[in-house]
Formats: sequence, C-alpha cells, structure tokens
Amino acid sequence: MEPMKLLMEEGAPTPFDLPQELSRLYGGSFGLDAPSLSANFVSSVDGVVALPGVPQSSMLISGRSEADRFVMGLLRASADAVLIGAGTLRAAPKSLWTPDFIYPDVAAAFGDLRKRLGRTPSPQLAIVTASGELDPAHPAIRAGALILTTDEGAGGLRKETYGSSQIVALAERGPLDTTDVVEHLRTMGHQTILTEGGPTLIGGLLDAGLLGELFLTVSPVLAGRAKDEQRPGLVDGIDLLPDRGAWSSLLSVRSRADHLFLRYRLVPGGSTRNRFRYRGNRRRHQGARAEGGSPLSCVISPLPATRSRRTSSACSSARFSASRIASSPNGSWGGTGVPIGAPYSEVASSTSASPRNRSSFRPAFSHASDRRPSDG
Repeated sequence: MEPMKLLMEEGAPTPFDLPQELSRLYGGSFGLDAPSLSANFVSSVDGVVALPGVPQSSMLISGRSEADRFVMGLLRASADAVLIGAGTLRAAPKSLWTPDFIYPDVAAAFGDLRKRLGRTPSPQLAIVTASGELDPAHPAIRAGALILTTDEGAGGLRKETYGSSQIVALAERGPLDTTDVVEHLRTMGHQTILTEGGPTLIGGLLDAGLLGELFLTVSPVLAGRAKDEQRPGLVDGIDLLPDRGAWSSLLSVRSRADHLFLRYRLVPGGSTRNRFRYRGNRRRHQGARAEGGSPLSCVISPLPATRSRRTSSACSSARFSASRIASSPNGSWGGTGVPIGAPYSEVASSTSASPRNRSSFRPAFSHASDRRPSDG
C-alpha cells in the first residue's frame, strides 16, 4: 500500500510510539487519549453505511479500499476492546474483530504496537445484544467474546455452546443502557474502546454523551436509497437536530486515492463556533440553489447531525477537497478567482478557469466494492 497523504492535522492527541512501518503507511503520527471511546465507520458520499441483507456490505461501500482496511487495523491494534452490536456481528458471518484479520500485511507491526502500549495480544471483542440471538458457530464467538445482554437474553444463551465466551447480564430486559455497557468495560480495565457500530449503538452512545471521537472514511461512491428501502446512515434511533446537534471539531484529514479519512472530536455540549459556521454554509448553499447552480458551497459539516435517512453531512463530504481549498488563493476555486461560496455555473464559466481546471471541479465517483452495519 502507498502511504496515506496528510492534508490537515490540528489538536490530535499525544502520539503513540508507532512502529516505523505503521507511521509510514499512516503518513505521520497517531495516538488516542486514555480513557477514550472512538467510533470507526465507512460511508458512501450520500451517507449510506450499510446495505441491509447484503453480507459484508461495508466492504462493498468502501470499494475494498486497502487504506480503509489499514486504518481499521490501526484502530483495533490501539484499542483495549472493540464494541459492536449484534447486527454488526450477524452481517459479517466470517469476520474476526482483530487488527491482523482485517489487514494481515502488517500483522507483525500491529503486534509490536500492542506490546509497546502494554495491550493484550488481541483486543477484547464485546457484543451488545438484548435478545441474546447469536450464532454460537460464529468464529468471533468461538474465539472468545464478551456478550453483554439482559436476563432474558442470557436465559436463551446456553453457556456450554458458546465456548470461552463470557455472558454478562446488565439488565432484566432490553434495551440495554449504553452507559452500563461502557461502565462494565471500564471496570474490566478497558480504557481505550473502539466501536464499529452499528448505527443504533452509535445513537445510544451519542445520546448518553459517551462518544469522544469519530473516524469516518468517505468512499467515492453513491449508494442511493429506494423510496421503500431503509439504508442506514451513521446514527439511528435518535433525533439530534434541530434541538441538540452533536457538534464536533475536525482533527485531521488524510487521503488515499479517491477516499477521504476524517477524524473528528465530539464537542461536549456543542460548539458556538461550529453552529455559526453551519448556518453560514447553509445560507451559501441556499443561495447557490436560488441562482440555479450546483450546491458546491457545501463543506464538511461537524457531524453527526441527523438520523439515518438525512444526508447533509455526506453532501458536505462529497464536495470537499482539502488540498484544493488549502492551495486556493484568496479562498477561490483552484485559482480561478471565483469565491468558494459561488455556484458551480459561475466557476465553470470563469474566463480564468482552463478546461483542465474546470474538469477538476467535477466530483469523481469511482468504484463500489462489510463492516459496521446496524446492530440488533
């Protein structure tokens, strides 16, 4: 794999002592706070994170991006525990939630990192299921998982069938409180927690104010949604906007080929600065539409903001090019002299925009090729 390209980084945690190969591939330093709870997702440009009924659908969404799998491995290698919902487990019937499983090319470097961090050889997999409806033959369960469930769910689980997996009932009946889930992991000594969803679990963590960071891969593909089809976005089960949007600050942006790798820190209680920025972008967006242009004035909005079927954050991501904006004089599109907030029609007709420059404004959506679907 070619190294990832660092486009922007500001305010990231103190870096780990990374093995040289991991630092080279990541394009620089990497670290996580302790204690911390981070989420990792891949999304299409239009905000779809899973295709219900399609096994391994997130791999399809990511286009089987090698860089995306590397980031997954790096995050898993850095974590004490990986937290997922039962639906995520079911949607990946052959998977293990270990760094070497998702990206075996640098398995030795992942192992070295865990030794340097004082971690166990593999992160603890924790599965949240209120119903207890799990396949005991799943390789992740056979390898030994922590199953967090209810009294009702535990009653349906036969311990002798689940091998070395541990079954813990946190409540009499569902749904489980995500605060209880995280507190139990903390009492077991798991200070650095990574969650890979699904969206309902992410919604619960956000609702409880527990999620600290979000690693979001934006894949250059449009997934679409039929009128009668539910294709989940990053957050499900709760409404955030308009009353209590979960605002965030952008820590870093990396790229590899046509994929963007975004890192956000969730802002406790929201951020006035981000709220005003959002309102300004919305006005520019509406102005572009009023003039008949394409809403290219969208930028990456601090997220997550909405439930699954709303895609404003993905709209923003689709139009983002950090390197182009950073190198644009006076905040103009690619040196054309046209303000970034202007509609596309104005950019395209600019006399200073060469045919080569104009073509560069067209969003490039290439391949489509699982990871993190909904939980249950």
